[in-house]
Amino acid sequence: NHNDTISVHDKKSGKVFDNLGKLKDSGEIGNPRQHVAPEIDETFTTLGEKADVTLLVNGEFETTYKITMRWELPEKRAFDEKSRSEHKLPVDIESLVTLRKGARFVEIETTINNRCEDHYLQVGFPTGIKATHADSQGQFDVVSRPIAAPDYSLYDEPPMTEHPMNSFVDLSDGKHGVALLNTGLKAYEAADDEDNTLYL
Repeated sequence: NHNDTISVHDKKSGKVFDNLGKLKDSGEIGNPRQHVAPEIDETFTTLGEKADVTLLVNGEFETTYKITMRWELPEKRAFDEKSRSEHKLPVDIESLVTLRKGARFVEIETTINNRCEDHYLQVGFPTGIKATHADSQGQFDVVSRPIAAPDYSLYDEPPMTEHPMNSFVDLSDGKHGVALLNTGLKAYEAADDEDNTLYL
């Protein structure tokens, strides 16, 4: 798509998954163990941005596109730590998207030249799968966690929406499913939104 996302058409089931790989960026004033948003946060997404798409490989066994985009984000947290800086810096993003012959999955390799500080960057995959739980790989098992947000009134501090994972997280409604298999990213969020979006 023109905005740094891809659409996947599963020819076996007929399902189409759109706007996969959208980026969402919000403020961060927490620490390595805890995500804390500033009091006055500002969120940006790439859905309204324009990306350059280049066909790199178009062979009999694989096709690869290169998607590049320059995105402007706040430089850092504001001095009072209540909001994000008004000054913005460019963030360069490059993704290689590959589909191999016979594969049941799409490969995405993304490189980000991050010049900004104090921000929380997520990549989202709207699944459209009406699941109640997300399953993710733990150290020695697969952990199933509910998607619905907990009752925050039961806690002294708001529960974290992010959960740990090793190399995969998936949603399934019993008939259809979507899995994210990743290298290096160890946290996910299963959003209780209209599209049941999975975020890394």
